[in-house]
Amino acid sequence: MTNIDKNFCMSSYLAFRFIEKPNVEFFKGLHHKNLQPLNDNRILVSSAADIDKEISKQFKNLKNEKLGIMLSGGMDSAILASYLSKSVGGGGCTKTRCIHI
Repeated sequence: MTNIDKNFCMSSYLAFRFIEKPNVEFFKGLHHKNLQPLNDNRILVSSAADIDKEISKQFKNLKNEKLGIMLSGGMDSAILASYLSKSVGGGGCTKTRCIHI
């Protein structure tokens, strides 16, 4: 059974970068998938070009998936958002705001 708890999901994601409980969702119909490495093999890079190639490869592997990104306002999330925009061709991107009062 799936429970809906937007506050738990936001807190869990901000603290751990994944939603801690697999049966809790942001809202009905939005099932999250915690992406975790399949093994401990790390991809070694030695230049900015290597980093670009490896990030592009990861997004290419997810090309047919519905993707979203939660922006923290930091450089890393902004950079990943730019890769996401390129991977869906720009036309598939929308934006929304989350305001906590």
